Amino acid sequence: RVIISAGPDQTVSPGVPVQLAGVITGGTTTGKWTGGAGTFSDPTKKDAVYTPAPGEKAATLTLTSDDPVGPCNFRTSTVTININPVPAAPTAPGKSVCTGSTTNLVATAPGGTYRWYSDATGGTPLKVGPIFTTPPILNDITYYVATTVGGITSARTPVLVKAIPPPSAPTVGTNNTATVCEGQSAILTASGSTG
Repeated sequence: RVIISAGPDQTVSPGVPVQLAGVITGGTTTGKWTGGAGTFSDPTKKDAVYTPAPGEKAATLTLTSDDPVGPCNFRTSTVTININPVPAAPTAPGKSVCTGSTTNLVATAPGGTYRWYSDATGGTPLKVGPIFTTPPILNDITYYVATTVGGITSARTPVLVKAIPPPSAPTVGTNNTATVCEGQSAILTASGSTG
């Protein structure tokens, strides 16, 4: 009896070769890959590399065992390779906040599953979702956000958060304005009138 598996379905971006993971055991251990519009590095190898053809969006590949000795016939198994485009990097504007404050960073287009990072590459996500609440900002810092759509992950968008030192004690100037941070109080004193 032949036991055969073409391996798990896979999703890749255009132009990325696919490492196949076929398995054949039992009455025979050899076979051959067929299918798709692309090419195999060696169709007789169970772990062959499949290179999708330009413009190919999906490929169903079939692994067929050789005919074993005895009454059992050859067996087949299929695997689907989906070739999805790389999504655009997310849109996420930076912000300026008073030193020591937190802020919400928001990623919008193009949708998908957003992941926030502290590094431009690698690392573990700080948050999964379109909104990331920062810790207190003590210095200028850049966060990064990527999105995954159809199993393919975009490039990361840098999002700069600038730390603004709090202003000195607020006073009213000649133009009758005062600068304060959000949540800070100001004392306004009127002068020049006896009324």
